[in-house]
This record gives sequence, structure tokens and C-alpha cells, in this order.
Amino acid sequence: MRNVKIILIVVLVLTLGVLLFACGKESETTLAQKANSEKVELNVAVMSDTHYLSYDLIGDYKYASFAGKVADSKTNELSNAIIKTAFDNVINAGYEALIITGDLCDDHATQNHEEMSALIKSVEDRGLKVFVVPGNHDVAPDGHIGYRYTADGKEKVENLQDTSQGIVESFKNYYKDFGYDEAVAVSGLSYVAKLKDGYRLLVIDNCSEDLSDTTFDFIESQLSEAKSAGDKVIAAYHKPINNIFGGITDTLGLNVHATTPGGEKLTELLAGKVEIALAGHNHANDAVTLKSSEGKTFTEVMTSSLSQCANCYREMKFTKNFVKSEVVQIKSVKEEYLPSYLSADDKAAVLSDFNGYSKGRIAYYGKSLVNGLNISQILKDVIFVTTPAPEGFDEVANGITDFINRPLYGENSYAEFFKSYGAAFPVSDFKTLYDAVAAVGEHVFYGGENQKDGVALNIVKAAIKGVIAYVYSSDLFDRLEDIGGNISNRTEKVKGFCEDLLISGKLDLYGSGIVNSVLKFEKINEELSDNLVIRSMLGIPSSLKYKTQAEFSKTVSSLISVADGIETFKSLNLAKYFESETAGESTTYTGTVYWDKVVDEVLLGKILYSFIEDSDMPDCNFVVRPSDCKWEKIN
Repeated sequence: MRNVKIILIVVLVLTLGVLLFACGKESETTLAQKANSEKVELNVAVMSDTHYLSYDLIGDYKYASFAGKVADSKTNELSNAIIKTAFDNVINAGYEALIITGDLCDDHATQNHEEMSALIKSVEDRGLKVFVVPGNHDVAPDGHIGYRYTADGKEKVENLQDTSQGIVESFKNYYKDFGYDEAVAVSGLSYVAKLKDGYRLLVIDNCSEDLSDTTFDFIESQLSEAKSAGDKVIAAYHKPINNIFGGITDTLGLNVHATTPGGEKLTELLAGKVEIALAGHNHANDAVTLKSSEGKTFTEVMTSSLSQCANCYREMKFTKNFVKSEVVQIKSVKEEYLPSYLSADDKAAVLSDFNGYSKGRIAYYGKSLVNGLNISQILKDVIFVTTPAPEGFDEVANGITDFINRPLYGENSYAEFFKSYGAAFPVSDFKTLYDAVAAVGEHVFYGGENQKDGVALNIVKAAIKGVIAYVYSSDLFDRLEDIGGNISNRTEKVKGFCEDLLISGKLDLYGSGIVNSVLKFEKINEELSDNLVIRSMLGIPSSLKYKTQAEFSKTVSSLISVADGIETFKSLNLAKYFESETAGESTTYTGTVYWDKVVDEVLLGKILYSFIEDSDMPDCNFVVRPSDCKWEKIN
């Protein structure tokens, strides 16, 4: 009986604990619950990068002249159908306005803008107000020339810059009914319009030219007027302030292409004064908190390209204290909007699985990039300068492309190659490397976070190791005898090199002979022979050949010291990526790199961090409080 009482007491305590916990959770009101309890003051749809391309200008997507557009990651041949389907969706969803944040058309062809503006007019005729933002594909002074694609080649057509008015005024004229004519203030292609009582849209042109003092003055005065009127402001521009690509653009020096010049000053002007800022341009969903030098904040929300996987737009609901954002994906396109030139097979694929068709375009884009690289010529440009490439070099070099294009599983596959060295290739449902790359791309474009341990990314990481192992095991280095770049006893080293890399994730730079071979590449040899400073700084032998492991260890030590003195690399702690042996106070580097750690921590963890582990804000579905930018993810 006593035991029964004890059990009853325990059960009672546990039950009370669960009830108290549940009550405690119930009393904690989430941001989403608070937002849902408030009346929706404004409900808008936001699209970006629609990249309209006229069916008439395409002619037929099978034309050789259109091949470059098919190899683009966008579904250019279907942009008309995608846009019309999306317009139907937003009209039927009951939004009060549609905002399109730039790149309305794919290029400057006047026919594209005539047709796109007519499509937008049809939306307004059906009761939904539309506001446009100029994008770089619409108004940039250089590039983006429009053509008609024919069986005989590309034919240049009339472009905005060919008109008597020029690009800027022509754009404004085509889209005057969608923001400009009803604006309360206009400066160039920037304008302010009333969305409804209590809300103003501040459109900022950062594409026809870089942001200037004139534009900044316009922004500042309009924000001041909105404050005096007691109106909330939604800012909208094409090129974002935040660099979604993070370290990769820092490394490649491409920040100017990914972001808007003058972003720091724009941040100072908008912080604490706008409900939210809308952007596009980089074809991915993203949301981030930006902060001024005084600590004031605002949220910048980037919307993915409608005409590229993952083919989506946003719906944004504004209440007194909150903004709620949810992504809407185009799951299918209407058959009546499809072009007549679409093949029966592609039409069936689009109608049965539009998202699969669209994602396949990313895979095709990746394969086109690899096949268009001309790896043989790239290697020749680095390896040979005055010495002719040996006979058969093209065949061996092009074998690298063939390896990359292998299936992941089955005969002559990545899995079979890994197995030949006792290594296991990750299991997945993907058929090719490009399928895995497409899955990673879709994840990025849609706005999913934290895919570092995902199957698709693991496939890509494994495939990269496979390519390195293949290059070493191929006859490539044997073809370099004339320049002294061949590797002695390489055949005997192949098994150990590949096993270490594929099984243990270690890349043997010294023992494999790769370093000494690379030092004999003519361009590198020439540069190092003339540059005594680099040779001395890194302890590279004057003979440009390491004769002992100790010599190479000194270079690694020097490299680590140099990296520690460069601000960009200070946080890397480069030493941990090299295998070392310690005896007393002396450390010797073996010449082996922990390749898996380099990929995970440097490539994915730093350079591509924003793609792989974005954690500042949820990119898709969230509630944010503009007053302090506190956010909460919603399903």
C-alpha cells in the first residue's frame, strides 16, 4: 500500500509539473501571437526579378542563338507564363498592393517593356494597385542589350537607350502608371507614393546611377515629411545593402555587383525611420537586421527571383506594431500561358512538376559552366608558357571534365571510384553532381538556413575530394616531364594519397610531390624566380624545389605567420589545418592538410557561411517588430 501511495504522489507531482509548465508556456505570448491579435493595416505582395522576356523575341528556345539563355539558371523561356500565373495568384489573394522590386524585364528591349507594362496594366484593371522599382536589367547604363533570337542568330532590336528619351525617361514613361504619376514626390526614378492612409512607399533608384547626394537629400526630406504626417514608410530598392554572399564576394572582390554603392550612408538615413526595407537583385530570399552608427536599426528583406528556382514571392502584412512575412512558391504554371514552341516532353514536365523543371535549370546551368570551362586551355595557360603542351595533353586534361560529369552511382561512377580506394561515397537519391548542386542552390534561393550537414552539401563536398583524387591518379602529372613538373614514383604514391584524402580527409601536399610539381609550372616558376620578397617571406628554396620535409615545414610556418598578420585571416588560426609533429618546443609540419576541416570551417564556415549557416534572421517566414527589430520565426 505504501508503494502505491508513493507512486500516486509521484504521478501527482509529475502531472502538476506538466500542467504548471504548460500554463507557464501558455502565458508567454509570442511575437506571432501578438501580431495575429492586431488588426492588419496593410497587406501587400512583393515580387522581384521577374525578368520578363517576350515569347516573340525568343522565337524558339531550341535555337542555337538562344542557347546561352537556356544555360542561364533562370527559366527564361517560361518567364511570361510564370509572371502571368503569379499575377493571377496575387489578384485572387486579396492583397491591397503589389510591389515589384526591380529587374522587371531581362534586358532593355523596348518590346519587353511594352509587353511587361501591359501585363501590369491588366493587373491594375483587375483591381490590384502595382508599384514598380527600377532594376539594373531595366535601367543600367551599360549592358543588358535586347535581341531577337532566330534560327540564323541574334538580331539586335530597339532598346530603351535607342529611344529619343533615353533609358531613364523611357522606363519612367512605360511604367508611369505604376507609381510615378500618383507619386507625392519624384526625383529621377526615385519616388514616394501613398500605399494607403498611414503608409508611404519610398522607392529608391540605385541602378540607373550610383546613389548621389541628390538622392540622399530626397530620401532625407521625404522621411522627414512622412514623420510630420504621421505616416509609416516602407523603403524599396533593387540592389540590397546587405551582402548575402558574405565572404565569397570579399574574397573575389565582387561586393560592388552584389550590393548598392553608398549602402553605409543609406543605412544611416533609413535606420529607425522605416518599417522595413525591400530589395531584390541577388535572386535569393534573405532578411537581415541593419544597424546605424548610432545603434538604430531596420530590417532589410530581399525577395528571390520569380523566374528562377525557387519561383516565389512574398506576402507581407503590416499591423500597428509588427510586420509578418511569408513566402509563397509558384507550384505550377497555367497551361494556357505556356509558349507554343515548348516541346511536348518539356510541356509535360512543366505541367507535372514545374518546380522540378525549374530546379533542373540550375543543374543544367552548373553543367554548362563546367563543360564551357575548357579545362585543358586553363591548365595550359598556367602550366605552359613557352613550352608547347605535350601530345595527348588535351585528352588527359579533358578527362577531368568527363570525371566531373560522371554519375554518382553505378558503373563508372563517383561511388565506384571511391570504392576502388576503400572509401564510401555518401548515399543519396541524386543521380549526378549537378542534381546535388541544384538542391543546394534551391535551398539558398528559397531561403532555407543551416544546410551544412545536409545530404546535398555532403555529396558536393565528397565529389570535390573525388575530383582531386582523380586528377592525382590520372596521367596529368606524367605529361609534365618537359618542364620538370612530373612527380617521381607517382604511381606508387597514388593509392596512399587517394586513401588518405577519400577516407581520412587529409590532403598530402608534400609527400605526394604536388607542391614541387606546381612550382615548376612556368607562370609560377617565372613569378617566384623574379619575386625574391615572396620567396624570402615564405622560405621557398631558391631552387624552387623542396628536398626535405623540414624545408617545406619552414614554408608552412612562414605562411602561418604571414596569415596571422593579415586582418582577413587573423581569425582562421591557420596552424590547426596542417598536420604537425611536436618534439619538445619544436613543431614540424608534415605537409599534410586536414582537407575536410578546411572545407567545413573555412569554405563553408566563413567564405560561404551566409549560404550554409545563415542565422541572423529567418529568410522566409517570420514576424518582426520594426521598433527594435526583434524577430521570431514562423512556420
